[in-house]
Parts: sequence; structure tokens; C-alpha cells
Amino acid sequence: MLSTFRTLFAGANARAEDRVRDVYAIELIARKSVRPKGRFTPPRPRLPA
Repeated sequence: MLSTFRTLFAGANARAEDRVRDVYAIELIARKSVRPKGRFTPPRPRLPA
């Protein structure tokens, strides 16, 4: 009986972990798709000559 509960608990934890990984993976993909495609270099401040 105890091993059954242990197995159910382990399965619930694995499903929760998979759910969290899926959510963060989707967020990372969404962030990358929003970024500009080319390299972005901010303008450098220039000292007066």
C-alpha cells in the first residue's frame, strides 16, 4: 500500500515538473521570436573632439 502511494506521488511530481518545463520553454521561445533578427549594437557615446 505504501509503495502505491509513493508511486502516485512520484508520478504527480513528474507531471508537475514537466508542466513547469513546458511553460518556461514556451516563454523562452516566445522571447526569442520577439527579438530582432539582426545584431543590435547600441550607439556608443562619443567624446567631443
